[in-house]
Amino acid sequence: MIEYKSSAITIWVDESLNIKIGGKEYVLMGYLITNSYIEELDFLRKLKVARKETNSWHTMHGCKITISDVRQIKLIREWMKIFNEDNNVYFHTFLYKVDRRYIPRGETYEHYFAKQSIFALANKMKDSGSLIQTMFREIKTINIIFDRRRDYEGGGGEVVNGLEEVYRSKITEQIKLITGKNITIRFSFVNSRCFDAIQFTDIFLSLFRNKILENDKFFTEIFDEFFINDLDDDVKILPLEQIFGEDSKLNYFIGK
Repeated sequence: MIEYKSSAITIWVDESLNIKIGGKEYVLMGYLITNSYIEELDFLRKLKVARKETNSWHTMHGCKITISDVRQIKLIREWMKIFNEDNNVYFHTFLYKVDRRYIPRGETYEHYFAKQSIFALANKMKDSGSLIQTMFREIKTINIIFDRRRDYEGGGGEVVNGLEEVYRSKITEQIKLITGKNITIRFSFVNSRCFDAIQFTDIFLSLFRNKILENDKFFTEIFDEFFINDLDDDVKILPLEQIFGEDSKLNYFIGK
């Protein structure tokens, strides 16, 4: 049984390039979730040690890595191993259809994604239920961290401030609705000390994207190596949303 001790967690947010499934367009988002105490620092230390041991210091973009990037591939495997062995680290992925009908007047896709993507986590914060629901029940503060590169995407500080307000309001609203709890939200951007965490989020999201689409056999096999191969045969054949829909470590949720 995993015992979750933290009253504060950090969510490292990243999103994938849009995905087309059955002719429809989707967005895939990823949340790396750590607690905000010494275990988080230990996880970051392990990521950096793996960089040193593999001699891989590149800024990695999952969509650009190829089979010929030997050091980066080795680092990815080391990072996935670290994730699997660390009981204080979790990853949530969320797949949503791009459809304006889901967006209320006066709001944006950011409002929609912020609200919907926290749904699975909020359900785990309830005071009663199974372990998967209660393992996060002591959380009082959520630190949300974005990649600082967003500063420069069409609008600078004004866009950044708007993004912060959207996530703060929608996440607190959704958690309050589901759990009845008032949560403190803190919002910041990645700095050099914790850059590897957002790199990890990018890489993990890219591996999951490849698994969904199965358009790159090599990277699909890497995902399977760490998350599928050890499962029972009757589980392996299930859709990803059934395999990981209620998994406490790696959670996969499909929205509208």
